[in-house]
Amino acid sequence: MRRAYGYNVVTMPVGPKVESDTFQCAHCNATVFIDAKEPSPWCSCCDAQWCGQTKCRQCTPFMRKVERAESEALNRTRLWREADNC
Repeated sequence: MRRAYGYNVVTMPVGPKVESDTFQCAHCNATVFIDAKEPSPWCSCCDAQWCGQTKCRQCTPFMRKVERAESEALNRTRLWREADNC
């Protein structure tokens, strides 16, 4: 069974409000609404829940993507500073 980390209430102009538990995908950080009828998508590589979309099948945790982007930005900053000192 999936573990819920959040709770969401969707209200539309017409119709009843829909209440659902949610979690964040470990690979793309998307909010996923939990449906008890569907099987639980669980990544055995990073041991976390994921959304089940094809773009997330290759295990690259979202925080690793953030850390990589921060590292690249820091490297670009260092290169620009070195170029300015020449």
